[in-house]
Amino acid sequence: MPREKLCLMRFGFSFCVPYIIQLIIALSSAPCEANRHLLTIASHRGMAGEATLRYAKRDAERLRDVLLQLGGVQPAHAVALVDPSPGDVRQALRTLGRGRVKPGDALLIYISGHMDSQAIHLGPERLSFKEIFTAARTTSALVRVFMLDGCRSGALTRKGLRRSGPVRLIRPRPHPAQGELILTSSAPGEDALESSRLAGSFFTHYLVTGLRGAADGNHDGKVTVEEIFRFAHDRTVYATAGSPTGSQHPSFRLDMAGSGVFALSEQRKGTKEGAQLKVVRPQAGVAYLLNGKTGYLEAELSLAQRATLVVPAGSYRLRIATAKQVREASLELQPGSVLALDRVATRSIPLIALIRKGEGDRQRRPHVAWDLEAGIAALHGFGPLWGARVSASLEWRSISLSLGLSYGYACAANEFIQFDLHQLGLAAEITHPLSLGPLLLSFGLSLEGLALLEQFNGTRRGVETGGGRASMAVALSPLVRLALPVGSHWVPALSLRGRVLLGLQSGVRFAPTLGVGAGWVF
Repeated sequence: MPREKLCLMRFGFSFCVPYIIQLIIALSSAPCEANRHLLTIASHRGMAGEATLRYAKRDAERLRDVLLQLGGVQPAHAVALVDPSPGDVRQALRTLGRGRVKPGDALLIYISGHMDSQAIHLGPERLSFKEIFTAARTTSALVRVFMLDGCRSGALTRKGLRRSGPVRLIRPRPHPAQGELILTSSAPGEDALESSRLAGSFFTHYLVTGLRGAADGNHDGKVTVEEIFRFAHDRTVYATAGSPTGSQHPSFRLDMAGSGVFALSEQRKGTKEGAQLKVVRPQAGVAYLLNGKTGYLEAELSLAQRATLVVPAGSYRLRIATAKQVREASLELQPGSVLALDRVATRSIPLIALIRKGEGDRQRRPHVAWDLEAGIAALHGFGPLWGARVSASLEWRSISLSLGLSYGYACAANEFIQFDLHQLGLAAEITHPLSLGPLLLSFGLSLEGLALLEQFNGTRRGVETGGGRASMAVALSPLVRLALPVGSHWVPALSLRGRVLLGLQSGVRFAPTLGVGAGWVF
């Protein structure tokens, strides 16, 4: 080999060696990617006297889904227990402690079910939180997060919020967060509430919505433990303010050290397989995202400030609600898609249409109404008919079925005798709604059975006279009702019935009635 080439190789090797050594040192000193382990426990059955929960499993599945998508949890590191025994939970915790959780990993435990201040109720048995916490603390997890959705769970956080000061570092690089976080759905002595509209609990719903990005207060693409608690607490308190038991107050205890910030979710982790909903231009209102197949409310997002929500791809119904109106659109979200909410073409719908479409698993809603009516009496010779009507109905998305009772009074008189007509009706109705901007037009048919009681009394030729007779009739009535919803429940309405009376001795008679009244949708 020529001497010049050998000298050049030696020079190049001596020049590169220091950089290679620095690269090896840097790689060896770089922290390994920590794993996140998730254990979800859903228990529907409680102890004697406790009602069976309906949505514990769904709550656990929703939380698991968002942590798999955005929380850095791998499917192999997620364990789900449904209606387990205390032995099942102990076995799962032992498995986590026997080397599955490595030093530096994070352990997330979510529990949904009946609870008291000391234990979770797994059917007729109790498993103490002290035992669960102790088992979790014996693992090698650097960070432990407990999320408890159940009654009276706030007793576990009575020490309140506590955050340790930052650790003094020898190296300039950040030290990872370490310690423990306890999130509970209620304060000591409070009940945790489920909602059929959400098909789940209020606390877990806002926990999941916040982790999808709604809780990202500083818009850095991450949801930290402080941000998720603040969001879940405020939204849960607001949503449960009108419940019979009063507001539900989630609790928070943080005992964490280190200069690093522990994020429970990062939006960038789910942008490839999920879809992004963005608020580009802030405006008044709230966006609600409903599952296109089940109708369940999956997430919601305030439009008052810039924000990004990451959701699974699929079919949804988007509703944007303001103080004056509600607008709706159907969405087909594709993986990796980005959608600006202010650019979605929506149509206006009346509030009563929202009720007809139902929320959650409630496919129909009860409705009661009362009306004052004026019209034409069923029998010839009588003056105007004055009356009232009370009805109860079930409202589906496209039809309503009603059963109503009506009473009407009409009279007639000559110089000798006063005639009174009492008209009692029982009607079955079927109607179909049609949206007209803020108004709702319903039209259909009514089949009504009428009991007619005629009474007369007076003096004729100096002799007191009186008596009466009863008869029956059937009315087939085209029906039109115009309603203007006020709020979510109160519904003033104007109705017109074109009664066609059959079975009368005088033959067929047309006797329309006009009604004005109001209804209440539950």
